[in-house]
Amino acid sequence: MNNAARHALGIVAGVVAAPVVLLLWCYGITEASRMYRLAMEVSVLGIVLLTAGGVIVGWLCGSRVSPLASLIPGLVFGGLGAAALVEPYVLSRHLLDFLPGDTGVGFLTLSGTGLLLAVGAVLLAASVPPSRWVVLQRPPAVPYPQLPFAVGGPGQPGGPGQPGVPGQPDFSAPGQPPTDRPVAGGSSPAVPPPGAAPQPPPLPYQPGA
Repeated sequence: MNNAARHALGIVAGVVAAPVVLLLWCYGITEASRMYRLAMEVSVLGIVLLTAGGVIVGWLCGSRVSPLASLIPGLVFGGLGAAALVEPYVLSRHLLDFLPGDTGVGFLTLSGTGLLLAVGAVLLAASVPPSRWVVLQRPPAVPYPQLPFAVGGPGQPGGPGQPGVPGQPDFSAPGQPPTDRPVAGGSSPAVPPPGAAPQPPPLPYQPGA
């Protein structure tokens, strides 16, 4: 995927994720507060909604996602959080009418305690690293080095039709008995012809003889 397509998908993800995360947290805080106020119990639904919103925020901050996916929700959350701290009554009067159901309770908790501003700051900070703005290219594959010798080369046993290792039997000719190869630095051993009596080995050389 090239860089332009990656950033385009990041814009779509950021625009969609901003209201989804906000509604999940508003619903989750409202449900958790209602259950605690009525029955002094923990709301499982509220915990699930809050966790789902946190998972989406963590995915937006991932290094493989376009930084625009975290920049857009960061601007939205940071702007709402800052406005709630500066003009809380004006924001509440104009914004609570657009929130469905009782989610306004959760929004007042998020904005009044500064949590919305803190989440916006985290998302903006995750968009700063330059490594997220470019696509990392994989280095070219290094070709596998070729061996300096082929099968049957120096130091390797020969295949059919190739000489073997000096001093080792030669099985290259099928159907024939193995013959000894000369050892490096010595003479070839005498091999009697077929049907002849074996000859004794030559006497060692004696100086002055």
